[in-house]
Amino acid sequence: MAKSNARISKSNVTTAATVGASKNSVKAMIQGAQASGLSQAAIDVLCDNLNGPTVAGANGAAVGTFDNDAGFVTLYVRVIDKTGSMYKVVRTVIEEANKQIDALQKSKASDILMSTWLFDTRSTLLHSYLTLDKVIKLDATNYDPDGETSLFDAVIDAATSAVAYAETLKDAGYTVKICFVVITDGDDNHSQRSLQDVYDVVTGMLNQEIYTFALCAFGANGERIGNEMGIPIENIYTSGKTDHDIRVCLGTVSASVVKASQTLVGSGSFFS
Repeated sequence: MAKSNARISKSNVTTAATVGASKNSVKAMIQGAQASGLSQAAIDVLCDNLNGPTVAGANGAAVGTFDNDAGFVTLYVRVIDKTGSMYKVVRTVIEEANKQIDALQKSKASDILMSTWLFDTRSTLLHSYLTLDKVIKLDATNYDPDGETSLFDAVIDAATSAVAYAETLKDAGYTVKICFVVITDGDDNHSQRSLQDVYDVVTGMLNQEIYTFALCAFGANGERIGNEMGIPIENIYTSGKTDHDIRVCLGTVSASVVKASQTLVGSGSFFS
């Protein structure tokens, strides 16, 4: 995809990102993604998944309000497990997730906008797409592990918002790529959405060639979980669930996001 040379002025762009997304505008953005390769199966699932949180998640930093002269943006989507089984490592997850934001800021990768979703029995939008200096960090009030694992619902919720916001930026003239990272310690056991829905969405989004999907699995069979969801094997990181394992993994993700912001999404392994 060609790189835009024009700076986007907030004075000449009116989009969902500047006026606030509505259900209808988000649906239109998702449907518009078919022109760039999003499969019809994915569109059907995502359009059926429009609700308060997913519409809110499709909002973000208004076009023209973030510093980007090159017209090139990387969206980093974090989907983080906060189920009861994560309780023993809660402090480490909070610390390392926040260090990740600090690391991205120190990298001076100013073209990164972040969104974070958390999931237990249901998925929760912590924040929509923000510049790194405005990202909401984890703490004991917003990351308190409990409940079952609605992994599939969380992935589809985050994907619904990601596709719409990415299309908003593309329509405004930006070249966009998206790093979508799922962090979990186990299988889904509570979602309303099916594994087939997730597979259709993940593989359908990968058809656009602007998305990278990655999975970090702590103490679980990550290769199986990721493969069933449609995530490429080279983008699956499986490790133990010690504090050290989590630190190494989230540090690796930070470096990989920076690398992806400097190269073509989809080229090689996300974790290399």
